[in-house]
Amino acid sequence: MINRRHRTKVERGRRATAGPRVAVIGHALVGALTLPLVAALLTSCSTGSDGSASGPSGATGRTDATDTGSSASSGSSGSSGVTTTIRPDPYSACVFVDRGAAELANVPGLPFDGSAFPTDPPVLVDAAGAVASASVVVDGSCELAIFEGGGLASAAVEVAGARPDASVVVVDLLGESIDTALPSNLVVLDVRLDQVAFLAGFVAAGLAPLGTVTVGDGAPGAGSPGSPGSPGSPEGLETVADAFVAGVHYRVGISGSATTIGATGTVRLVLDATEVADPQSTFARARATGTLLMWPAGDVCQAVPATCDLALTGLVADVGPALAELADRAAGGAFSGGRRIPVDLASGQARLAPFHELEPRVGPDLILATAALAVYISDGEVRVAPRDLRAAAGRASDGRG
Repeated sequence: MINRRHRTKVERGRRATAGPRVAVIGHALVGALTLPLVAALLTSCSTGSDGSASGPSGATGRTDATDTGSSASSGSSGSSGVTTTIRPDPYSACVFVDRGAAELANVPGLPFDGSAFPTDPPVLVDAAGAVASASVVVDGSCELAIFEGGGLASAAVEVAGARPDASVVVVDLLGESIDTALPSNLVVLDVRLDQVAFLAGFVAAGLAPLGTVTVGDGAPGAGSPGSPGSPGSPEGLETVADAFVAGVHYRVGISGSATTIGATGTVRLVLDATEVADPQSTFARARATGTLLMWPAGDVCQAVPATCDLALTGLVADVGPALAELADRAAGGAFSGGRRIPVDLASGQARLAPFHELEPRVGPDLILATAALAVYISDGEVRVAPRDLRAAAGRASDGRG
């Protein structure tokens, strides 16, 4: 029997069926919802999230630092209507992408396109050579530097120190890339794709209470995360996989089901970049076995309607809005650093994609339970990763927890 506190959490989701307004997943998802749209408590799909993804090693329009000598130049035209006496006009941005951060392929809004002002093609770099590649920032050619991938964080800190008048942003899916105080001109976007993966594991276990679910392709290699730093298992992907498994175990713990993780199963979280790049073939193979797929790179059903019969949901963590706002502030001379900005369930920028035509199979009970869990995570009452435990301990030690 659930206790009163849990009933309160569930009720925060259940109000969606009753009437005019409901606050779910923090303050960000507030609106008028009815039962057919209960899934939107978790999923509110953003325009521009697609099911396909171009990974850091194969993105069209990106410049490889090894081929170009890490050169980049400032833009040639002004920003759209932005005027300032503090920043130069035209204002330019440079984007550096960690070549080894395969998890970036799963995040809509990357690479940053700089639609508000000139942006050079993203430069693929290795962590060890990132500072040299970012020399265009240090020498004053770029006013905004965006480093995509937590592995580039140390380089970003060094660049921020060498160019204190520049604005520097790090997009981080690992959450621990910088463990010291941030420079006053540097912002970290803390992307919590692991929170969404935890919810996905919870849903997967709810649909296979006596069966097996799968992470990656279930076999050693690129689709099955292993030890941190191994070629087939970038640390960011391992973080996502670990959170998914933790979500499965959480569901098993509260429901008493016998769901297991195995090589094949009723539901599978896709992680292999080659599968993400070719959703048609991936779903054709899944169709032969009747496996429901959870997509790591947004709402694949919306992007590729032919997949909707097996596309259970997708992981969405859209950094586009946060990056656009930071870029606008930088161009207007109002950039404020020294802080971390969460892209998480509470902000509404991280979420599960809609269940679409599979919503009846998921059922209202599991949908509401997942909505309640999302609120628990947003409120910090369910911690999905070891760093959440450390953060909670820190708050307790300084009297905030």
